[in-house]
Order: sequence, then C-alpha cells, then structure tokens
Amino acid sequence: MTFPLSEELINQIIFAMEDQRHRFVVDRETGAMFREDELPPAEGPAEQEEAGQRDEPAALDGVPGRRVRYLPIPTWGPAEGFHVMERFVLKLRNPIFAEMLREALSSGQGVFRRFKDMLRKNREIERLWFAFKDKEMKQVVQQWYEAERELAGLERLASGEEPPLELVASDFSIIRGEARHVEPALKLDQKVLGELFAGQEAGTFSRAELPPLLNPRSLFLAAELAGGEFAGFIWAMEDDSSSLRLVQLAVRKHFRGIGLGTQLLRRLILQAQEDGYLRVLAPLRGDGLALTRLFEGLGFSPVAVELAYDLASPE
Repeated sequence: MTFPLSEELINQIIFAMEDQRHRFVVDRETGAMFREDELPPAEGPAEQEEAGQRDEPAALDGVPGRRVRYLPIPTWGPAEGFHVMERFVLKLRNPIFAEMLREALSSGQGVFRRFKDMLRKNREIERLWFAFKDKEMKQVVQQWYEAERELAGLERLASGEEPPLELVASDFSIIRGEARHVEPALKLDQKVLGELFAGQEAGTFSRAELPPLLNPRSLFLAAELAGGEFAGFIWAMEDDSSSLRLVQLAVRKHFRGIGLGTQLLRRLILQAQEDGYLRVLAPLRGDGLALTRLFEGLGFSPVAVELAYDLASPE
C-alpha cells in the first residue's frame, strides 16, 4: 500500500462507490483505479506456484482470477446511504425541517425519493446535506485507507475530526431592510401575530398607526441567506428621541431553533446604539411572554408589569 490518498483519488473513489452497476478496484502500488470486470486475469495457480506465490491469495474479494495487487474500494449501498441520512437528520439543528425529513425516512417504500424531494424544498438544507454526505463518504474512504495501511504494517496517518455540519445563525446575513424585504416581512408579521394570538383576528393588531417599515422612525433589519432568501426580520419604532420600542421579531418556521432570532435582537441593539438611541423597550404579549428569558439573557430588565383579567371567563 504505497500510493498516497490524494483529494483527487478520494473524489474518484466516492464517485465509483455510488455506481451500483459496477465494482471498482485500486492498484495497491500506483493508486490507479479500474473497473473490476476490465482487469486481465491473473496468472493461474500453477504459474503462481512456480513464482513462489503459493501462499498468496489468487482472488480479489472472493472473485477468482484477479490480481492480488488490486484492492476493492469500500462498499456503499442503500443501507449505508440510509444510515447517512439518519445521521444527517440527527445533527440538523432545525427542528421543523428535521421532523419533516424524519417522516420521509419512515415512509417505507420510496424513502430515498421522498427524502430528496423534501430537501429540494429548502436550498440551504439541501446544500448542507450534500456537504454532510460528502464529508461522511470521505471519512469512509479515509478509514478504508488507514485499515489497509495497518494491514501492510504501515503507520496510520493522523486526521483531524471535522465539526458537525449545522445550519446556524452565522449562515445568514443581517442587513438594514430594503424595499424587497417589505412584502415578505409584512406577510410574516401577520402570520406570527396569528400564531401568538390564536383565536383572534390578526387584523385586530393593526399596523396602520405605526410608521412604515422603511420610515426614518423605524429600525428595520432583515435576515437572509446567501442566495437572498428571506428568513426573518426585526422591527422597532422610535418611542421618543432616545428610545426604540420593539414592534416585531419574527423568523420563518423553517429557520427557527438555530439562534437566528437571538442574532437579530443582538444586531438591533448594536444598530440602535450606533444610531444614538439610549434604550430599547420590548413589550411582550400573549405567547411572546415565553421569550422573557431570552430578552433578560441579553441584558433586558423588567420596567413594568401589566396584568389582565378576563371578564368573560368563569370565576
């Protein structure tokens, strides 16, 4: 086993591993790769005995008549592919999309097609999947190579562990909102209001009296992916000359659970400081009260408590 495992060879092996129609081998001496059915037959047993090679196997991976200098590449079939998909779902820090992929994996017949169809619904998750799968397959090739080096009496080559792949807040850009962000932001605003105040009309919480998103009295920040896909926003309005009052912090469902809301809030605080404001107020209502710890963790402190008594409810 004298050939180096180059990046180019790793990619060639990975490509061949996914070819379910043919079997491939690597020359132990040169690292060249061949289809197994295109190799010339090895010398016969008699010729091997005459050459003093009686103790060496005259088969390759159980196939007689192939040169012992050729090494089968790692096995990769549907079972290995399925296990990689399972590991990807376990590592994905996007609870909603992870659950959708988990359902696809448990769908029985056609599981691979359903998994791929689900990935196509989110370009960034699909990008992560391809990167994760590539990393996993490279690790399989590396382990195969190291095992063969050990069998040949050679030392293992140290290889560092790569961090797990995750869709995290650092994959997003947070910028001042622009005209192209207004429509998706307003739609998301109404959707989130409906979630927070279930059973009530979202229109009850009118925005008509508030300054528009792009008004100078508004501080409007949008989060988007590298391709420009809108992911969420934060909106605050001027309460007085020294204070901003938070109007909305909203993240699309597919991007929740990865810390993006926290990053939006942090960016708003920094931007408010840069713009000369001295305070940011954050009124929380309905299910939004569950965010109290998030705000306190970033330095917010209670300044008032408003209680409500429902006159329509029985005592």
